[in-house]
Amino acid sequence: GRRAIDLRGAGVGEARVTRERAIQAGQEIGRICRGNGCSLGVRRRGSVCRVVPPFPTTEDQMHSAAGILDQAFRQVTGPA
Repeated sequence: GRRAIDLRGAGVGEARVTRERAIQAGQEIGRICRGNGCSLGVRRRGSVCRVVPPFPTTEDQMHSAAGILDQAFRQVTGPA
């Protein structure tokens, strides 16, 4: 019989273009965050971003970092 094959994330057709755009966006988001004082680790050429706060971080600092990250996403991808 026939069976379905899941090709999500396999880089088939237009997905490769989308992946490259996502990598570029991740790199730009990282630059914006670091430029605004938010420590953001960018891995896998930009497809993975992670917030790397210093060990003693206050709740206010976390809110500030979240605001910087939100603004960077909006600047690069447009409003939600």
